[in-house]
Amino acid sequence: MATSITKDLAIYKQLRNDYSNLKILANACDIGQGQFEKCKDAVKIGVNSTRKLSRAQRLCDLLRLLETRNLLSMISVELLVQFDTALGDAKYSKHLENYRFLLKQHYTAVRRLYLEDLRHRDRRTLLEKEIERAKLGDPESSIPEQKNEPSKGQDGSFSEHRRAIHQLLINEIGRDWSALGRHLKLSSANLFAIEERRIKDVKGRISDILEEAEQNCSGEQAFLALLGEALVSIRRKDLKRKIDKMVS
Repeated sequence: MATSITKDLAIYKQLRNDYSNLKILANACDIGQGQFEKCKDAVKIGVNSTRKLSRAQRLCDLLRLLETRNLLSMISVELLVQFDTALGDAKYSKHLENYRFLLKQHYTAVRRLYLEDLRHRDRRTLLEKEIERAKLGDPESSIPEQKNEPSKGQDGSFSEHRRAIHQLLINEIGRDWSALGRHLKLSSANLFAIEERRIKDVKGRISDILEEAEQNCSGEQAFLALLGEALVSIRRKDLKRKIDKMVS
């Protein structure tokens, strides 16, 4: 029994690393705008949000969006198959084929360990995740955009100072990046993926969590409010005051 559990854990860890490598390989593919648009078209129905899809300017943005929409994870990589033709990369294709073969062989055990990992590392319960996924399945047109839009003045102020705000946090947050990410409502799975993607680049991790958190919010005012609460939670009221001053 112990041997079986140890084997399952080893395979789970291997697939977790292989999944990160698979995304790295996809991001490393030298594709043009036409190929990128084909990738976006392939997932348009699943994402079900033209606004969020249009904000993805790079393949890494698109992959991150799919993960936040619960459409892509280490136990669900079928959408990556749809990128295969558009990317046209033999190394990516081979890696994806091997990954899917190994995942299929050990799916039950890997899925159990994956869900256990989320249960222990994510603040949200699995039930909340299922509710969120059901909500994301609703047509976006049924939710009036006007209700989520920030006031005109605040929205413009944020847009004007967005780069400066990001740069301030990138320079100041440091090792608190993970705590900030959790308070910005990023899942532990997403934070782990960011850490794997930016192994020795803390500033890159901060940039990624800010972009992902902003992408998850309904509007710029909502993101500013969430960011302010997150900074207070990690005891960085000084940064909140600086940002408030920028956008006031």
